[in-house]
Amino acid sequence: MDTGYGLPVVVDLATGKTLEEIPSPDGGLIEYSTVARDREPGTYLAATVVRKGSADPRYGPRGAKSRIYRLAMDEKGRMTVEHAVSELIEGVIRSIAVSPTGEIAYARSTADKADRYFSFAGILGTDREWPVDDPYRLFWQDESTLVFPSRAEPPWTLGTNAKGEKFIAGGGFLPTVNVRSGATGKLPVPPDLTSYGMVRLAGGRTIWATEVEEGVHDTVSLILYEGPTAIGTVFSASKGKIVSMTLDATGRHVLVGHEIMRATGPGMYDNAVDQKLIQIDLQRVAGLPTPTRSSRRHLDLPQKTVWQGDGRRRIEEITW
Repeated sequence: MDTGYGLPVVVDLATGKTLEEIPSPDGGLIEYSTVARDREPGTYLAATVVRKGSADPRYGPRGAKSRIYRLAMDEKGRMTVEHAVSELIEGVIRSIAVSPTGEIAYARSTADKADRYFSFAGILGTDREWPVDDPYRLFWQDESTLVFPSRAEPPWTLGTNAKGEKFIAGGGFLPTVNVRSGATGKLPVPPDLTSYGMVRLAGGRTIWATEVEEGVHDTVSLILYEGPTAIGTVFSASKGKIVSMTLDATGRHVLVGHEIMRATGPGMYDNAVDQKLIQIDLQRVAGLPTPTRSSRRHLDLPQKTVWQGDGRRRIEEITW
């Protein structure tokens, strides 16, 4: 998570206390745009952004450049910036993903003088890049295949929410690319997925964020899948939304970012945000059989709230 101004913070999940802000590579003011776990325990990759004229991260990517650094965390949760792993890259890097063999993929957004946005995904150390719809939540399907998960491809389904509003409900596939051959492909996905991504478990099972209409509420859930078959519900929230999730290094726990917006008065801006980070134990998941037909039965996995906030920090992106 970060301070809301591009400064990531380290949180002790045992106590819920903030330990520190991640330091700047050069000791000056800095904006971080994304952080991801590296392959080695206690190491991370983070993208910093250099802007002309203003360091306010709320500005778009026009004129910005990014650089990726490797960070290390000690046993007390203190972070140090070790070294840069990239040169300056045009635009703002929005996501980083490390392959099983250690290749570093990134997705970046740029803008022209008319503030038209363009997004690309690439591999560090090569000149390979591909245009993508959105630069968020990039991930590796395997050591050679990148998945661009923010927007699903057709077939789309048209749904109606509790207010009678029409919306596009997910799709059938996510676009993929083989980084060796450049061949494109499609990864089948649940038809009601949201834009908040997925995590891949050991053995190939996945947990996807999905949204379905149930009565007067749109219920946002995390669903465990074996291929296209739903095994059960890992987490469900009848109010608010799931804004992020991440696995720990062992794959035993998933951390879920959940937010609820509530009104505090009659005005448009009279509201408050209740935030939680919820830790869910996945130990029993490996032994669950795959049903012959998809099931959304609740798996009743152990869970606990490890941090609570009031909206002053951003939890749309968390890394364990």
